[in-house]
Amino acid sequence: MENQTENSLEFVKIALKSANIAVLETEQDDGVVVLQIKTEGGNKHSLFFQELDLQSNRSVKILKTDLGEPNSNLWIALVLLMKGLEPILYLIPSVQLAEPDDFVFIENNQNPRLAHFSNYEIKVFKNGMSKLNEFRFENMIKRPRLKC
Repeated sequence: MENQTENSLEFVKIALKSANIAVLETEQDDGVVVLQIKTEGGNKHSLFFQELDLQSNRSVKILKTDLGEPNSNLWIALVLLMKGLEPILYLIPSVQLAEPDDFVFIENNQNPRLAHFSNYEIKVFKNGMSKLNEFRFENMIKRPRLKC
């Protein structure tokens, strides 16, 4: 794992710890990183880690085969990196990806022969920030589903 990604992953772990959310395990397989977490109330969730360096990209694509089936205990931990600024963490429920708005959250399905290339896309752009900011870490940890 490259240094920037390690730093982003550590940033996520520190943010979780500050919210009294325990990281039970970090699974890494073929470039996919998934954190298994436990809330104060004992609920367990999985966080699919993604980082996006806005210097070079404006969207992140997540293969459906890597993510698995969206469900209420699966979240996307998206770290936005901007030169000269602190990283920003977003916690996006995976079910949000299964209900795309075709604005910030997009579902890119392929024909059956190329189904392994089907993906979910999260776009980051000026006009979409108000929607994306709903999922900022500090907003999401207040929600009952993640708090308990």
